[in-house]
Amino acid sequence: MKKTLFTITLCVLFASTSLWGQSLLSSKYPFGTPLRSYSSTALSMGGVSVGIANDHNVMLTNPGNLGSIDKMSFSSLLLIDYLRVKQNDSYTDHIAASPRQLSLALPLSFIGTVAFSFSKESDAAVRFRNTFTGIQEVDSINVNRTGGMNSWQVGWGHAIGEWIHLGLAYERTNFAINNYQVTVFEAFKRAEDSTRVLFKGNSIRFGLLAKIDKVSLGFSGRYSFKGTITQDSVFTSKVLGFDAQKYATSNSGEVEPPPSFSFGAGYTISPNWLVGSDLSFTLWKNYSISKNNILAPIEAKNTLAFSAGARYIPAPKILAPKYWEIMHYRAGARITQLPGDFSYEASASFGLGFPLRANGLFDLGVDIGRRFCDLYSGYRENFITIALGVNGGRKWHKSRSVTY
Repeated sequence: MKKTLFTITLCVLFASTSLWGQSLLSSKYPFGTPLRSYSSTALSMGGVSVGIANDHNVMLTNPGNLGSIDKMSFSSLLLIDYLRVKQNDSYTDHIAASPRQLSLALPLSFIGTVAFSFSKESDAAVRFRNTFTGIQEVDSINVNRTGGMNSWQVGWGHAIGEWIHLGLAYERTNFAINNYQVTVFEAFKRAEDSTRVLFKGNSIRFGLLAKIDKVSLGFSGRYSFKGTITQDSVFTSKVLGFDAQKYATSNSGEVEPPPSFSFGAGYTISPNWLVGSDLSFTLWKNYSISKNNILAPIEAKNTLAFSAGARYIPAPKILAPKYWEIMHYRAGARITQLPGDFSYEASASFGLGFPLRANGLFDLGVDIGRRFCDLYSGYRENFITIALGVNGGRKWHKSRSVTY
């Protein structure tokens, strides 16, 4: 991995012609670029969700939300990403579509509510092709890295009295990277480096959600246990006129992902207006790995993220409203410190919620933002994300008094 990072950095500094695909910044972080596993309703509010009771959030950001759910609920999110990767005056454009999360909550009467979810937590993809003259003896280099972290969760939540909701979840994560690098030296020598990194981890998530009159407060946390990470590599050297030579190596170590926790607050100004904000921390100072050459090295500094957003419904309580009067109108903004020094992501989001039958919503949202790192002069990643979400549910018994 260190060799790959070194190669990419050299290409940025000395390349005469570059073609970037995906994110250079993802190669700087141990698990790739962190992603936002929100519901579509939360994403269009800047990600605000930790302190807001909403069936469609299930347990994505706060397992305590499960305690407020008393009907079968599901949430799904598909993202279409447009990315412009720019280095000074050169840039490339990329478009990709992928499912981000799928969640289901099932109320079981006095037992509480159980839930299941799948989400994508990080993206480690880097695609790079370069032909340059600034480094002696090297003609071209191609890097194709795929992978990231996926999460499967099962959770439980219960209400304690009228105001307090508690939740607990077990999380199984799978992190995999497949890296393939080809370097051509003066047209007669070719080096191929194929590496696979695999880590399977276990985490516990917990949450609390309290609602008193118009104010709601939330807290959630994640603690990840130490696990084994493996690396298998095959290096092939091909010289014109000679047989190819292969070298295979294996490496393993232990890694402990960083814990994290979040605070959230919501305020119902009126039946029409809901506002909220979240503040999240990732404790990278608690991150550890026994073999530093397996994952990208990182400066051990904690990171934080802040988001704020609002939702407006023109006429939520009119018996015979026009359709546009019961639509949900949302907007929000967020800023996130990314792992490592001087790396940030900032965006603004907007969205519309189209009511469906059986208390469902079809969400259409747009998130516009930028990722950048001050250590890479002139480098930035501008993105536009279109979010498509289908959320719904069905009541199994009489509802408790909960505001969504």
